[in-house]
Order: sequence, then structure tokens, then C-alpha cells
Amino acid sequence: MLSSKEKYNWLKETLQKTSFAFELESEEKIGHLIYEELDIDIRSSISSNTLKELELKKLITKEVSRELNILRDQTIFLIEKRIEPKEIPSNRYWLEISSKFKKIYAAISD
Repeated sequence: MLSSKEKYNWLKETLQKTSFAFELESEEKIGHLIYEELDIDIRSSISSNTLKELELKKLITKEVSRELNILRDQTIFLIEKRIEPKEIPSNRYWLEISSKFKKIYAAISD
């Protein structure tokens, strides 16, 4: 079982991956990251239970927890739509989510 600190680090890694996924150089790498890695990481590292634990341990704020709950659901929705990897970097919904993840990552990485 992961400690709260390990869960927090996993959360940060997931935020970082999501923030910079579209800067990868190939469609294949983007597709792998989104549909293989993030599909699992989003559901686990940003689960409601994990966020509650991190909030109780004061590793994230209540506001960050709320925002991440919403973003998790939006991201899962997009992952389940299975947009072609070549379309992801220009998809406005993916770009909005990526931007929000970047902001949260920057806020909690200070």
C-alpha cells in the first residue's frame, strides 16, 4: 500500500504527464500516454479516495481536490471517446483540460 506522500508524488507525476502530453513528438507516443498510461493513472492517482486522503493530510487544498475531481471525470470522458491520437493535440477539450492540469501542477509544485 502506498503512503500518503507516495500517492501525492504519483498525483504530481500524473498532473505533469497530462500537462505536457501534447508536446510529445509522435502520435504513437501521445496515444500510448493517453490511452495506456493516463487511463490508469487518472482513475487511480486522482480517485476520490486518494484526493480525500491527500486533503486530510493537508497535501492538497479542498479547492484543488474539488477541481481535480471534476477534471478526472472530464478526462475519463475524453479517454473513453477514443479520439484519434493525431487529433488530440488540436482538440479544444483536451487543450482546456491540459491547461487546467498545468495550472494545478504549477500551484502544488511550488
